[in-house]
Amino acid sequence: MTTSGTHLRRRPPFTVILVGVLGVLLVAASAAIGGLSIVHARRSTFALVAHAMGELAELTVGHTRSFLAHAEQLAAVGPGLVEQGLLDPDDDAQLGRYFTAVVQSHPQLAWASYGSADDHFIGAWRNPQDNLLLNHSWPVDGKIAMREHTLDADGAWAPVRSSEDYDYRPTQRAWWQQAARAGKITWTEPYDFLYSGGVGITCAAPLLDDEGGVLGVFTIDFFLGELSAFLGALEVTEHAMVGVVTDQGQPIAASTGLTSADAPLAPPLQQALDAYTDQGQAQLRFELQGEPHLAQVSPFLAGEATWLVVMVAPEADFMAPIRVQQRQALVLGVLSLLLSLVAGVVTGRWIARPLVELTRKARRVRGGDLDVDFTAASSDEIGTLSLALADMVQALKDREFIQGVLGRYANPELAELCLADPDALALGGRLQDVTVLMSDLRGFTALTERLGPEEMIELLNDYLGRMATVIQDHGGTINEFIGDAILVLFGAPFEHPDDPERAVRCAYAMQQALVQLNRDNAAQGLPALGMGIGLHCGQVVAGNIGSAEHAKYGVVGTVVNATARIEALTVGTQTLISGELYSRTQNVAQVGPLRTESMKGLPAPMEVYALLGVAEAG
Repeated sequence: MTTSGTHLRRRPPFTVILVGVLGVLLVAASAAIGGLSIVHARRSTFALVAHAMGELAELTVGHTRSFLAHAEQLAAVGPGLVEQGLLDPDDDAQLGRYFTAVVQSHPQLAWASYGSADDHFIGAWRNPQDNLLLNHSWPVDGKIAMREHTLDADGAWAPVRSSEDYDYRPTQRAWWQQAARAGKITWTEPYDFLYSGGVGITCAAPLLDDEGGVLGVFTIDFFLGELSAFLGALEVTEHAMVGVVTDQGQPIAASTGLTSADAPLAPPLQQALDAYTDQGQAQLRFELQGEPHLAQVSPFLAGEATWLVVMVAPEADFMAPIRVQQRQALVLGVLSLLLSLVAGVVTGRWIARPLVELTRKARRVRGGDLDVDFTAASSDEIGTLSLALADMVQALKDREFIQGVLGRYANPELAELCLADPDALALGGRLQDVTVLMSDLRGFTALTERLGPEEMIELLNDYLGRMATVIQDHGGTINEFIGDAILVLFGAPFEHPDDPERAVRCAYAMQQALVQLNRDNAAQGLPALGMGIGLHCGQVVAGNIGSAEHAKYGVVGTVVNATARIEALTVGTQTLISGELYSRTQNVAQVGPLRTESMKGLPAPMEVYALLGVAEAG
């Protein structure tokens, strides 16, 4: 029923409103974005450059520290084997076999050697022709006798050279004296390797007696060419250069390559280094031959020394592409505005009816009907919206499936929390008391070479699957698979009052599961696996780490590093727990004798125990 006195308010057609609003919004947005882009382009560019250089500098620092840490671990193996009675420093044949195996298994090594306090020396090295040689010298009647052999194609040692008056005494070498004075692992300055060729650096680890006297020094000599190759592979810009130098300016590695330890740095790197005066990270801008350059210098600790990462690139490498993008964005913005106005006029009259239909179907979904058909009737925006709604309905159906999939990659409780509470994904962390378990396979690299990639991956997946089941059965959170290593948390993100006990029982159960796995492997003709496990407990910062686009749940703190150090002490299928953890689990853990170990990066020695068994659950 209508009333003759009632008048409807006049409104423009829907198409006019749509096109007008769209046009105004696009013009306003384009003007605002364009104006801000012009005003802040340079400032934004420099901020972007600083961020990019900072990220690459952190990557370089991380790779360099990893490089040094690997060398220190190799150098520490020799004294560690001697301490455990697995290597006799007075047995030349045994030392020769050990050093030969080390150099053969690490192509980046130049030398692996041992020099005693009475000037006995034995070491394996690789010459520029990639031949493996064994050098042995010893004092005789006030002189030094030397014999050197090479490993021929038949695997036999053939003599190469000998001398009865050889001018080499290890105790007179800088690496020996430096390590002896320090009484711990030390690094030399970079230098040119005399016989093996190339620029290298020596890591020296002293072998001490019970009174702290120096019995000898183990060394690992590394080529630095690998580090230079890594810098050369960094994709900064077309003309960028990256270098690593000591705080005295001596080159360590450079993306341009180093032919000698005394070779000068490339001019851009040297000028950036000359302009650097701060003690911390600094961004620099300077001109070289009339061309502006941007640079970043980032200091970091390499052992007890300070090294610098120097990164330099012409300013044009960053500005030119951005200027081109600005022009392209302006042209594309104008075209988009025109096309949007035309498309709005053509399609506006067909929008209202499909929108009403979509609204009706959406209300059915809201009422719980997930069998609504959102098949797109067109390929325009309405069709896209239909597909989006169809995806939404399918997403609701797939929620439980997704939760199950997430459970494979994270703790099931954590997966459920992430789906139920989006705020659980926010970046940040808090202090938590956790027990950290770290396991690692022995001889993984050798097994890979022996079995081949396909069989090794199948064997590794079987191993990780069994270990994951044990870990979840004990309430642990698998924080990360690192190749064949597993990092497990007890107490984060979910706390239990018996987390330390759970961790100890889990470690013991993992070793039992490994015994069964080895039985199954033996029946299939596969090799047995050995796994070392380290456990420690204490406070860490736990939370989501990363960026808005990609994040992971993790923990940060000395407890994690200490756990890795404890695991590195294990031999064979040994499980070691810290004294702190044992103090919390004495009613559960059955351990061997107390050991006190000094570990790199920790201020004081740590007490550790070998886990021999666990008490039955009450």
